[in-house]
Amino acid sequence: MLYLDNASTTPILPSVKDEMLKYLTDYYGNASSINNELGNISKKAINKSRFYVAKLLDCQLDEVIFTSCATESNNLIIKGVVEANINFKTNRIITSSKEHPSILEICNYLKNKNISTTYLSVDEFHCICINQLEDELKKGDVLLVSISWGTSERGTLNDIEKISDICNKYKVKFHTDATQVVSKIPISLKKYNGITYLTASGHKFHGPKGVGVAIIKKKGLPIIPLIHGGGQEFNLRSGTHSVHNIVGIGKACEVALIHFNKNKQNITELERFLKFILIKKYGKNIKFINDVPHKIPGFLNVKINVNLLDDSKKNMTITSSKSACKERKLSITEQAKLKNDGFKVFRLVLHPYLSFDDIKNIELN
Repeated sequence: MLYLDNASTTPILPSVKDEMLKYLTDYYGNASSINNELGNISKKAINKSRFYVAKLLDCQLDEVIFTSCATESNNLIIKGVVEANINFKTNRIITSSKEHPSILEICNYLKNKNISTTYLSVDEFHCICINQLEDELKKGDVLLVSISWGTSERGTLNDIEKISDICNKYKVKFHTDATQVVSKIPISLKKYNGITYLTASGHKFHGPKGVGVAIIKKKGLPIIPLIHGGGQEFNLRSGTHSVHNIVGIGKACEVALIHFNKNKQNITELERFLKFILIKKYGKNIKFINDVPHKIPGFLNVKINVNLLDDSKKNMTITSSKSACKERKLSITEQAKLKNDGFKVFRLVLHPYLSFDDIKNIELN
């Protein structure tokens, strides 16, 4: 079986699993219990993980907030900013029409709070129009901009540097969901001064499920927490720390830092080889539909003539057609459109630990 659905989740690295197991068996202390040895060990482990997250994203240690996933992080930031800062002058959010459901559903919910949302149009690759963003910011009633760094369906990289600069220019806070890009491209939150908030999930880069991060810069707007309680995570995310998961995301960040250049080279070569194999196999009956100069490494979208697909080899290759959180919502109309078009769309996403042998016999169905 060949797994090419790495935009949905990635296999956990053995070194990450091994590090986590220590904190499920031997070092099981509560990190808030600092008056005993096991509690202190857990607290030190969390601090170590916070260090590696901050180093990978180039931000300050106290800007790293551990959550359960990027969806929670998105809710914390967007709802938290709205609740703490809503007024009659700034009551609008700007986002795009192709964001993750955890952004779009929040915006839909906030209608009940008298917050309006402007949805920027996107091109065929799901990339926003920078000029349209600036035109909207000129109106002066915007509380927050939320645009994904890399889109989850087409793998397109939005021009985050330009978006960051424009938001800075109009003194509007900018949140980016970086779930698809962490560990795959260089990220420096010190360089992109206009980014105020960033979110990500550990399981997208070979860490565990059940842990994410919200990066909240000190220059950001006040935030009301989603969860109140013991005041963990700088009073922004209460609740007993899931130490083993936090250790896991920290270890995944450490590995990503150590092997970043090697992994980048590996995934570039794997992508080139996969395209070669697909062209050799399907010829003119395959279409690549990515914005090649501006996409996430290892991320391919292809359309293949349905007459060439072999159902007898179903499940030999695990792929998807779109974001895992959207796939279950594929409408009857969308399904009919795909069928009538005569082509089937595949989202093929590699990870750097695959080999040429793994992908040389790819079968799509």
